[in-house]
Amino acid sequence: MSRGFVSGGVRRVLVGVGWLLAGTLALAFIGAVGWATWQLINASIVDGSSSQEPPAGQASGSVEEIRTVLTAMVGAGGLITLIVMIRKQWSEERTSTATRHDADERRITDLYSQAVEQIGHEKAPVRLGGLIALDRLGRNHPAHRQDVVDVFCAYLRMPYTPPAPETTINEGGPWYERSVEASPADEHEVRATAQRLLAGHLKDPRTKRRRLFKHRMPKASATFWTPDLTRIDLTAATLIDADFERCQFPLATFTRTRFVDVTKFSEATFTGDAWFGEATFTGYAGFDNATFTGDAWFGEATFTGYAWFGEATFTGYAWFKKATFTGDAWFGEATFTGHAGFHEATFTGHAGFEKATCDKTMKFIESRFAGHTDFTSLVLGRKATLSLEQSTAVLTPPTDAESEPEQHVWPQGWRLVPFPAGEGEKGWGRLEPAPEDASSDSAVPDVPSPRPPVAEQDTPVV
Repeated sequence: MSRGFVSGGVRRVLVGVGWLLAGTLALAFIGAVGWATWQLINASIVDGSSSQEPPAGQASGSVEEIRTVLTAMVGAGGLITLIVMIRKQWSEERTSTATRHDADERRITDLYSQAVEQIGHEKAPVRLGGLIALDRLGRNHPAHRQDVVDVFCAYLRMPYTPPAPETTINEGGPWYERSVEASPADEHEVRATAQRLLAGHLKDPRTKRRRLFKHRMPKASATFWTPDLTRIDLTAATLIDADFERCQFPLATFTRTRFVDVTKFSEATFTGDAWFGEATFTGYAGFDNATFTGDAWFGEATFTGYAWFGEATFTGYAWFKKATFTGDAWFGEATFTGHAGFHEATFTGHAGFEKATCDKTMKFIESRFAGHTDFTSLVLGRKATLSLEQSTAVLTPPTDAESEPEQHVWPQGWRLVPFPAGEGEKGWGRLEPAPEDASSDSAVPDVPSPRPPVAEQDTPVV
């Protein structure tokens, strides 16, 4: 058992056994010395009572032996005294250490309580002060960083209505109007600070070159807290302009979270499971080059803007069942090492899976493709399977007036067959396995991959 895993109780038992052993050895030594002295004294008495007078050298030797034994006894007494003094000093140091630890814990508890009380204050500047105080507490005390992060997340989970662009309402009279806002701007600033502090402590501190060559992740520090964390729980939180680019996440829960405006998870790494079930992204959602080491759950998530998963890596299960993509969905060059499920997913805009790679299964059962769909150069592993059973798609993808009509590019072995008259939606068809001699993928020229949209700019929603 390593020293780091020895509990405090076991350590105290071992120390007590050590002191007991030392005391026992000391008492045994004193007993042995006393016994030897008694034997020498008895020998001297017997020799003195004999009728013959011992030689001078023999008497002198007996006296020297007794003197040596008595000196040893004095030394043994000094040893016992030294052991007692060391034990007393150790006990005092231990008591002092425990007292200092208790004082530090009481001080930390007081600081924590004061900061939490500030966060609940009605005035925004006081709440900001509480967040900064908690952040300082986490920087100086690594053992409490998870507690600090839990408070940040709890604050962001509180009910909140994001500020909306100024609108006008009519209060009666001859077209009298005034401007109103959805929520005060000061609360928006407090929440933005909580997001910034949280994301700042999750940012990967490595340079781009070190990340590219996959250098070892640095240890925890005052600014990088991920190694000291076990979870990030933002269930049902409201996040505005969330910037988690290059962040390192442990177990991350964003179930039913509402992401407003631009959301960035570019180059983020999820070392645990990532839960985005029923989450809503009302603006651009960037997961390009993100890495999901555990399972990624996006079931019933809604993307109303661009959803960009280009070059993302899914090592575990990638679950997008009943996900809704109102804008364009880009999975170009994404890697699915585990199973990928898009059951009953809805793609209203462009659905791009160009050069994506799948090693196991990729299923689009009962999915719906209302925009241009492109599976150009999809790479399936030797044992991988793909299914589009019972999926439907529009026969002619809608285009702008200035754009040329585009054709779907389906995976090899699949084709789009129009619904018979009286069945299904008009202008739609059903995806079916293609005959072995047909190859719709080779019949249609490759469509150039679109460039990722700029997150900072407003992007049109299809």
